[in-house]
Amino acid sequence: MIRFRICLAFAALANLVIPCRNSCAQQNDVLTRQEGSRVAAARDIALGVDGVLKGHFESDRPQSVDGKLIAPNGKIIRFRTDAAGSFEVAGVGGGAYRLVVGKQDTSLRLWKHGTAPPTAQPILDLRDGNPVHRGQQPLSCFLPSGETILIGLLLAAAIAIPIAVHNSGDDANGS
Repeated sequence: MIRFRICLAFAALANLVIPCRNSCAQQNDVLTRQEGSRVAAARDIALGVDGVLKGHFESDRPQSVDGKLIAPNGKIIRFRTDAAGSFEVAGVGGGAYRLVVGKQDTSLRLWKHGTAPPTAQPILDLRDGNPVHRGQQPLSCFLPSGETILIGLLLAAAIAIPIAVHNSGDDANGS
């Protein structure tokens, strides 16, 4: 019984320590290129039926931003976001591209309609500002939610209190 309680306690602690794949992890999945550094990997994006790349560029200041899509052959396709940050680039084929919007410089793997892997996103989502590199996520991404902490503490107390009572050597008759 004690082994079971110890295993349960370790499972509860592991839940507190090991982060789940949450919105922070998905949000910080943006891979970018800065001056003098290299791109770690490309993002998979599924093109629309007629070869349209759809995307959204989120910025602190709502305004139109110029962007460019650089094709594998070096051809540059220029575009402009609307005030809300949405953009569409028509006439794009599949392949490896480089997209530059605002401060973001991102490598993309564009897939023709119907050929994209299941992990490919239909809309490219970018955020302006400082890019996040591995190990630089905010601490809040690694900390569990308040509910998880509460459940973990209640579970730990439910395990620790009976163990402490058992180990105290006190029994009901006071001897």
